[in-house]
Amino acid sequence: MNKIDAKHVNFFYGDFQALKDISMTIEEKSVVAFIGPSGCGKSTFLRLFNRMNDLIPGSRLEGEILIDGRNIYDKSVQVDELRKSVGMVFQRPNPFPKSIFENVAYGLRVNGVKDNEFIRHRVEETLKGAALWDEVKNKLKESAFPLSGGQQQRVALARAIVLEPKILCLDEPLSNLDAKLRIDMRMELKRLQKELGITTLYVTHDQEEALTLSDRIAVFNNGYVEQVGTPYEIYNESKSEFVCDFIGDINRLKGELLSEVNTQSGANLDTNKTGFVRIERCISEEKAGYVKLTGKVEEAEFSGVLTKYVLECHGQELKYLEKNDGRRLYQENEQIDLYINPQDIMQF
Repeated sequence: MNKIDAKHVNFFYGDFQALKDISMTIEEKSVVAFIGPSGCGKSTFLRLFNRMNDLIPGSRLEGEILIDGRNIYDKSVQVDELRKSVGMVFQRPNPFPKSIFENVAYGLRVNGVKDNEFIRHRVEETLKGAALWDEVKNKLKESAFPLSGGQQQRVALARAIVLEPKILCLDEPLSNLDAKLRIDMRMELKRLQKELGITTLYVTHDQEEALTLSDRIAVFNNGYVEQVGTPYEIYNESKSEFVCDFIGDINRLKGELLSEVNTQSGANLDTNKTGFVRIERCISEEKAGYVKLTGKVEEAEFSGVLTKYVLECHGQELKYLEKNDGRRLYQENEQIDLYINPQDIMQF
């Protein structure tokens, strides 16, 4: 069942068109990640769902955005009511100058809830859902400002879900956290979304976040949506050169390398176009149907589990990943034979 239906959406900041003819359906209880380079329109699109862009002078929308079949830009829609059902968490933790308890209770109070016992229960329940209760239960009356960045972001998350929204919009919520905390929070978000069943829209620059957290990914580029699909489809079945090149780490094969692949395999790759092959598809074991390309090590990037090598091959750069077996690292100027299946090479 579709929770959201965006139809031919165009959005303008004055004369500048930020979004261009975007149509997209989003299923209920799903997680959809919006990714793309800076300035591509992903955050602008996200903020349409709780009408945050209404606050920007000179902005205007063309097209329709339907939630549960109702156009949320219809004149009859009360924006305050809409924002109760569409929560938002921003990139930077933004605790209010209040106690931890009142930060979370704020939405309940401003929406007229006066039952203190209900508020207490709801705050506790929500902080538990945000995996923060055990850390703050003995200091609920203290200010939220001394909390760590990760704790503050979980307070913001609790504040967003305390009203039990139908949709949760997350605008790069983990980008300011350190690497380990970001991974921990990613798992907490995944658990929380599954537990609550909230339709979640997630803007991120982190491709690993998008691939691991989402049911579907929308790839934005220059105001357009290039492709919408499952993480598997986006990664393995890219529909455009931009998507293929943007997602993950990839090798680009041109001219002479493509000619060599054609010569060895009888393939018919277009040597006037770039060929793209995922670096993990380049292996060091000979296989039937694979072509052999020999490269010379120029760089080695050891990261523990894996080592990424940059090779020079026919005047071009090839990258190769090798699992750390604890035995050796290839040194500069050593040769490595790589084997590639021509069917793994994508062209557009």
